[in-house]
Amino acid sequence: MNIKNNIYQINKFILICFLLMGCSYYPNEIGIERDYEPADLDQIGSYKTDEFISSFFNSPFLLSNMDEEAQTGLTLASVMISDNTGLNRLFKFKTKTVTGYNVEYNTTHPYDGGSITASGLLLVPPSSQPLPLLIYHRASLLTKESAPSLIPGNMLAMDPVTDDRATMIMLALQGYIVLAPDYTGYGSSDDIRHPYLYKKSVTQVSLDMFFSVTEALKDIGVSFKKDVFVMGYSQGAHGAMAFAQGFQNSNRNDFSLKALAAGGGPYDVLETIKELFDQDDINQITTLLFTQSYSYIYNWDLSTMLKRDSYEEIIESAFDYEDITEPAYNLPKKASLLFQSQFIEDIQRGNNPSIQKNLEENSVYKWSPSAPVFLFHARNDSIVPYRNMQIASSHFSRNGSSSVTTKDCNFKRFNSFLRTVRMLERNADISMLEPDHINCIFIFALEASDYMDTL
Repeated sequence: MNIKNNIYQINKFILICFLLMGCSYYPNEIGIERDYEPADLDQIGSYKTDEFISSFFNSPFLLSNMDEEAQTGLTLASVMISDNTGLNRLFKFKTKTVTGYNVEYNTTHPYDGGSITASGLLLVPPSSQPLPLLIYHRASLLTKESAPSLIPGNMLAMDPVTDDRATMIMLALQGYIVLAPDYTGYGSSDDIRHPYLYKKSVTQVSLDMFFSVTEALKDIGVSFKKDVFVMGYSQGAHGAMAFAQGFQNSNRNDFSLKALAAGGGPYDVLETIKELFDQDDINQITTLLFTQSYSYIYNWDLSTMLKRDSYEEIIESAFDYEDITEPAYNLPKKASLLFQSQFIEDIQRGNNPSIQKNLEENSVYKWSPSAPVFLFHARNDSIVPYRNMQIASSHFSRNGSSSVTTKDCNFKRFNSFLRTVRMLERNADISMLEPDHINCIFIFALEASDYMDTL
């Protein structure tokens, strides 16, 4: 009788917690119950608007697309505009500085289900009023030292046009409390093989960071709004979609999904692979990350997939490299040279149900977001096919999502900056590249933050 009474009391207590939302306990959509402890926060520095502006005008991406006269004009423009309110208004900065924290928290091992320590970045603007929360999912990393939690103390060490971490700082300077998970395999968990595009893992590690960090923010007296914005680009767009679905399914009344912004993401993993095989044009880095991850998770037999044993050795050994480009550039750029023709044909024709199932279960668009959605993609994206945006947009609209906005990447946003250069150096030659996957990261951040400001 006492045992039954104790069980009744425990269930009653949990029910009261759910009703009052006074406890951080909840069963997430993956089925693992959590009682969130506050994340450990280690302050790592502060970042300022003038440093961001200076680094922007010294962007290697911009300078590489200009002749010497244009570069001189850009230098003059940086001096003239650094304190100009017009530029701050263009970036929509609301604060002059933000504080950065290295974050550590408990999450689940992606392969054995045990408990591990993961890490990420937290950026907090100073404010006497509650601020909105924004969880940003970063793009694929080339090096382990590029993890968000390992952010440089000097803004000039980052290129604001191509480095996700600079994008995170820009968003924090705009008045968001920014959270950015490293993902398993980077930062504090870099001894674990990174589960690239593994939906279950990225959902888990992102949810765990969000709820652990918000508990820690309460402890240090930082107040925040109920509104939660979700952003991500490339691999991060896949992660943002996965997190948003898990977050929506968590039914937490103390938070509200305000908007989802995703750019250049492989939302339909199977169709992405099929289209890249059709084009016979693959990115060596993402192909290596993908093949290494899925062959390990699903126990694929690479000898039946790859044309050479040496390619299998490269993929298997990639985990040991600090810089993934080293082994990646030893792989061919053509699918037909890397994979066996029978394997390619089986994927294209749907004759490999086991691998097809693995790919399909990691797609992240088969749900209906309750919040407004902003989707962004470069039409000529050579790494992640443009069709991903069309597939996700169409599915969301057909299945009840009330607000889905799509936008193609273009460089018109740069004209505001470069107009000053042309005025200072009338003969300056500025030949911007065609919008593609990598050079649209910064444009996505500007367009997405514009979109979020309207909500």
